[in-house]
Parts: sequence; C-alpha cells; structure tokens
Amino acid sequence: MFEQYNLGRNQKIAGVLFLAAILFVSSALWLESQVSDEVRTFQVSANVEPQTDGNVSMGVNTGQGLDYGNLTYNTNYTKFLEISADRKTLLTSKVSGNISEIAYHDSQIYFVGNRSFEMTLGSKDPGLYEGELQMRFQTPETKRGSKWISLKNKLF
Repeated sequence: MFEQYNLGRNQKIAGVLFLAAILFVSSALWLESQVSDEVRTFQVSANVEPQTDGNVSMGVNTGQGLDYGNLTYNTNYTKFLEISADRKTLLTSKVSGNISEIAYHDSQIYFVGNRSFEMTLGSKDPGLYEGELQMRFQTPETKRGSKWISLKNKLF
C-alpha cells in the first residue's frame, strides 16, 4: 500500500528545514495573537523657507499637533509626544511622504510608564514637506506575549 521512498541526504535536510520553518512561522503567528495592537497616525508637515542674506529672524509657527510650521533653512526643530503605558509596550514608528527625508526619530522604543517620543526635522532644502507618522503600539495580553515583545525588541 505505501511505497518505500528512498530519500537522499539533501532531500532529508530540505524536509527538516521546511518543517522547522513551518513550525517557526506558526509559533510566531500564535505569539502575535498574545499581543494587542494599536496604530495611531499623525499628519506631519513643515515649510522650509529659503536661505536669507544678512540677518535671520527666527519665527517658528509650530501649528497644531505635528505641524512644524515654517522652519528657517539649515536649522533643526524637535517636537515631543508624551506616551504612556501601564505594561511593557513596544512602539514601532515610521514616517512616510517626502517629510521622511528630513525627519529623525527612534523607530523602535520598548518602554513602560511615561515616556517622550521625539521627532526632529532637519531642514536641508527649501520647500514644503508633508507626510505621516505612523505609531504602532504592541502591548502584551499574556505572559507569553510579554516574552514575545521582549524577544522582538532584542532581535529586530
């Protein structure tokens, strides 16, 4: 009824690696189910004014939220968002749009309690820069979820 298969050494190794990969992916998916996920998105914009000759008058219009307003050419400006979590939380963030060319921030923060998230814009060329800041908060719901978030923070 069942035929005997004569598998070579390479086929056996490939089979074991395939099974290990399936086991790893299914374990990672199960561990992700032990974590709650929340994504927040903020509009970010800044207008970098051209370089002027002579005296420079600093006038920063900080606008609302993460609208940096008008920035003087060749300056940096930082804004802070206060974040908090009652359990260890992994925050991953990314900036999209052309504003990502001048935005500097920590893309991954592992924290508990109150913390400041800072984003600095370094104005290199005059122009209007716009985009979005996406912040993903992952908070464990179980002890295994907590270990998974800690492992992700160390590995990635």
